Amino acid sequence: MRSPILLCILTSLLMATGCSLLPKPEDLSDLSPPVFMDVFPPANTVQGPTSKANIKYRHVAVGDSLGFDASDSINRHFGGDLSYVWQVIEKPNSSAAVFANNKAKKSEFTVDVPGRYRLELQVQDDDGLSDRFEILLSTNPEDLPRVSFIAIGDFGHGNEGQYRVGKSIAALCKDVGCDFILGLGDNIYNAGVTSKTDRQFQEKFEKPFADIQLPFYLVLGNHDTSGIYAGDGGLNIRGDIQIEYSHWSGKPSMRWQMPARFYHLGAPIDQPQRQPLVDIYALDTTLLTSSYDPLPRYQMSKMYKRQSAWLANQKSQSKALWQLATAHHPYISNGRHGNAGSYDEIDRVSDSNVIERIAGSVVKRFVEEQVCGAMDLYIAGHDHSLQYLQSTPECGDTEFIVSGAASEANELRRVNDNPTYWQQGDVLGFFHIEIVAERMTISAYTLAGTDARAVEQYRKTVEKQ
Repeated sequence: MRSPILLCILTSLLMATGCSLLPKPEDLSDLSPPVFMDVFPPANTVQGPTSKANIKYRHVAVGDSLGFDASDSINRHFGGDLSYVWQVIEKPNSSAAVFANNKAKKSEFTVDVPGRYRLELQVQDDDGLSDRFEILLSTNPEDLPRVSFIAIGDFGHGNEGQYRVGKSIAALCKDVGCDFILGLGDNIYNAGVTSKTDRQFQEKFEKPFADIQLPFYLVLGNHDTSGIYAGDGGLNIRGDIQIEYSHWSGKPSMRWQMPARFYHLGAPIDQPQRQPLVDIYALDTTLLTSSYDPLPRYQMSKMYKRQSAWLANQKSQSKALWQLATAHHPYISNGRHGNAGSYDEIDRVSDSNVIERIAGSVVKRFVEEQVCGAMDLYIAGHDHSLQYLQSTPECGDTEFIVSGAASEANELRRVNDNPTYWQQGDVLGFFHIEIVAERMTISAYTLAGTDARAVEQYRKTVEKQ
């Protein structure tokens, strides 16, 4: 308990005096943030109806009878009725398959011959016809979309461990095929960067990951937005520099991808003309758990509303089969930091607003309001360990991954706090996730000794119902 108390006292004194613990070149006098750049995504609200069905992609067999349900379609005219139209767009030449009732909310479709079937749903309200909800069925799994990616966090040290993880990921992706990397924050230790030309981008990202020829879709962590002291998350404008670097034409590779502080990624990423198999929402939890930011634009209540409205709108428009969220701060964790609302048990010190913020109470509320039950998986870092955690009664069917062991690893201090499928501390590693149509396979890999190849320690396949 002593260290959280000292932390609070130190934070209060530093905030009062305006002193900084950050060494050069991280000193705020060297900070060169972007000036004319919007680091937030546009709202892009939808006015008309949205069509949604319970089946998106499915590996089928001849004779399978599928029950389609459009109950999740959205009518933005409260009290009005939706009309429904199911259509067969493409089917094998010898097929006579049709929807049992193509104008009902619920209908059935039976696969009668081998091959590929493209179907679609549209709904209509007083505003007009919705866009199309595309459906793909096939007896051949090769016809179905596949997404494969790595999830790593807390990597930006530029140390030997990060280089080893980079080589291990490159070797694994050469074997299994990967589309991209999800970076879970704390991209540049110990206190973020000061400009888009900061040499730390090279020393702590580009060089350690030089063997990985894939895009990294990144979120910000508390060390990326350091203010008074390293890791306090209290100067969000420092994080904006990482977004500027993403858009900078002078960066040496296309690995670093962070288009905004929070953003949407549809996958497969090489098929933008198709509706995605997976919608991934990259979230900014540093805006929701930090000491007070001196800039009014980053007022926490304002940022909470802005990100919540954006995410709610994104979810309402989604036509993907799978929904994933990534962020830096975990909702639950058996590692050193622990669960949101009680990070580092700092909430035991005081019930003041600033302590509640640092303890993650706002993150907890945000996840419960916007993520729980709506996302299949919430992937975070922050704790330097590897965990695949089960869903909780407070968070519906959403499951959780903590993958923060990409350059340093520490022990699991709370091994029994939350139920897990698998967990391991004190070892470097990462997660690989592959999604093929309605099946998602989650694999945990660790590094042992000096071997460049990671070893699979756990695997679980989940089937979308």
